[in-house]
Amino acid sequence: MWIRKGEKFNKEKTIRNAEKTLEATFYGGVAFPCYWPNFGTDVFSAYMGAGMEFLPIFPPVITGPAAIEEGVNPVSWAKWNNPILKDYSDLSIIQVKEDNIYWQKTKEFVSSALERSQGNYIVGSTDIHPSMDSLVVLRGSPQQLCLDLVDNPERVKKTMKLLWEAWLKVYE
Repeated sequence: MWIRKGEKFNKEKTIRNAEKTLEATFYGGVAFPCYWPNFGTDVFSAYMGAGMEFLPIFPPVITGPAAIEEGVNPVSWAKWNNPILKDYSDLSIIQVKEDNIYWQKTKEFVSSALERSQGNYIVGSTDIHPSMDSLVVLRGSPQQLCLDLVDNPERVKKTMKLLWEAWLKVYE
């Protein structure tokens, strides 16, 4: 949902804005109201320590009273060229860090939305891009991962298995 950059962890305001959007939307056919906490498509990599970047303003991509507001930020992405997986010698970073702020806030937002929903809307899981998307972020660039696929395919495969295990943890 749309949030101001400085308020990305404001659970009350974010969920309230989502509820306003859901209330103002017509759900015809097989459509249904659904809220999912979303800190951006690279949040899975952030759970492992990758930095996140938020723009101060981004053009709207959804409609509704809560979304049409100047100075809001709907998306984020990882900070490129800052690999946290420098090479494949130590794969211990390939795990969700329990104390990671994005992991903590994702769980907090889901729990709060579940309490508030009262059957009026479905609470979904966050937008997660594991596997190669995540490995690109962890390695710092798509170019680096392409080189890794040529130079070190077995370590890439092992890392992908660890990312899959981390992804399963997120969905527990």
